[in-house]
Amino acid sequence: MPYPGDIDIYRDCRRYIWGEENAYPEFTRMDKEFLRHETAPAFEFAGKHPDKIVWCGEFGTIRHCPLEYRENYMRDLISMLKEHRMAYCVWNYLSTPNDGNRFSLVDDDRRRILSPELAAIIAGKR
Repeated sequence: MPYPGDIDIYRDCRRYIWGEENAYPEFTRMDKEFLRHETAPAFEFAGKHPDKIVWCGEFGTIRHCPLEYRENYMRDLISMLKEHRMAYCVWNYLSTPNDGNRFSLVDDDRRRILSPELAAIIAGKR
């Protein structure tokens, strides 16, 4: 699904899977502002409880998603995590070819990162 992009395709998904007729009524786009809204409770909790360790343990993008969309999503989410000084772990660094775990960040043949841009984004440099 395109990222960033129109939120209607995401609404259709929620309607189809969960029967939810009015998903995300306050949004017109799936973008950084949507992610900011969805992650706000975690950031607020971390801000109110500096004695607690809060981290984003697993997130990722499906491998068959166009690389541009993957990079855009990772860039937006990681930039927010960095802004809030929250540690993160991207899922999944490495999967074996044809294992069904298609969140891999490397290609199946050479086992190299899919793009230098993706590597920089994950490292928090973009």
